[in-house]
Amino acid sequence: MNTSTAGIVVSDTGVKYVMQQSGTRFACYISHSRLMRDREGIDRAMRKIGSHWMTTMRRALSFSKQRNVTIGAKKCENTGRKSFRDVIDRRNTQSLKWGRYGDDTIPMWVADMDFPAADPIVDVVVKRAQSGIYGYARPSERLKELTRERMIDMYGANPNSASENWIHWLPGLVPGIRGAVRATVRRGESVLTLTPAYPPFLFCPHISGRKLKSVDLSMTKKKGENGIMEYSLDLEAIETSLSDSSVRMFLLCSPHNPTGRVWTIDELREMAILCVKHDVVICSDEVWGDMCLEPDGAPFVSLLGLCDEIAGLAERLIVVTSPSKMFNVAGLDMAYAVVPDERLRHRYVRASRDKAETTHFGYDACEVAYGDDDAEAWRQDVLSYLRENRDYATKYVASEIPLATCTVPEASYLLWIDARAFLARDIESSSPAAWIESNFKVALSEGSDFGGHGFVRLNYGCHRSTLEEGLRRLRDAFRAIDPAGNRGE
Repeated sequence: MNTSTAGIVVSDTGVKYVMQQSGTRFACYISHSRLMRDREGIDRAMRKIGSHWMTTMRRALSFSKQRNVTIGAKKCENTGRKSFRDVIDRRNTQSLKWGRYGDDTIPMWVADMDFPAADPIVDVVVKRAQSGIYGYARPSERLKELTRERMIDMYGANPNSASENWIHWLPGLVPGIRGAVRATVRRGESVLTLTPAYPPFLFCPHISGRKLKSVDLSMTKKKGENGIMEYSLDLEAIETSLSDSSVRMFLLCSPHNPTGRVWTIDELREMAILCVKHDVVICSDEVWGDMCLEPDGAPFVSLLGLCDEIAGLAERLIVVTSPSKMFNVAGLDMAYAVVPDERLRHRYVRASRDKAETTHFGYDACEVAYGDDDAEAWRQDVLSYLRENRDYATKYVASEIPLATCTVPEASYLLWIDARAFLARDIESSSPAAWIESNFKVALSEGSDFGGHGFVRLNYGCHRSTLEEGLRRLRDAFRAIDPAGNRGE
């Protein structure tokens, strides 16, 4: 029987057309920024799609074929590869995530996903491996231009001033953070950050001979929603700390790890103004920016997009980011810093001279991630899957684990859970994560590593069946300390 179905998904970055006909799937992703530069053109396209979606899709596929343009349109043949909807056994693959614990433990700790990378990324890595030459590498001109375009399209940089010269390539985010600390803070001076925090925020200053100051985020239970907590800024405490003359850098995670908060433009504006007022450099880790789960309700805003509005911000801003989290290529060692101010950039480059080399594989993967429309379509598909996993996990915690509360992440695949109920019970460990792993065989990140004693972090970037089993084990761990399951209100 010859059957066909078709559909259109409109996202913040483009339009994806999908047709299924007689078992063959066709997909075409058209990026707003690359094919329809003007806003009026996008609006006209959206109106057409609304009334003639089937016709529009057929024309889009025909358009790409007639002009021999790839733009993500291709027959999706069976390559034999696994997709992110398949269960993949990562044991015995030298995986840090899966190799740390026994085979009977479900690892839901370190921030990498159990998903294979997009096919175009796999293809380019295989092609590079087959070349047989792995010497020192440099970014291609196309990668530099694509990264500049991304600074403009996703990060909001001014297209009239954004330059490839702003970019400093790195082998990872942590070297980028360490370089920022050394470039802007003298020994004995201080770095300010917000806790809970990504662990390198807490140790990078110390290993560089600098001091650390922190301000706790304000945590409250969300009104009308049992089991859900949310975090907000304590701007008064932030300004008090910034006014300390020893504080020379503010280390910000935006969007925030581990809480999943996407800071609003007003919150970012307030923090930026305070840093300019007190002459403090901001290093903003924005690696989760392209993993925004609520682009309409909680859109990602980069500090790069505020440089024209806030006088003095560009001279005090370092942004570090990477395709590593969204495209699941952390092992390829690729990141970069964006430093608009020339003098600050020279200081940053000097302070980062001892970094490792970025490899051909990292450069190639980044170029494909930013420039291939199939890779962007993969990103949109993964975001939809993660959104479903997040909703399942937060509802499960709220309904099945009364002793716990959790965040509802607006970005990332990381769920921050209040497990302080364990601290009030007579368990053999002061670490909830260690006790849960030892007794119920699900491995979570320990909250103390983030400055959140009694909390745990759960990675839901995995197959749904893995998530379901991991949550069942977590529920059983909480039931073991309180069989009645009473929520502490």
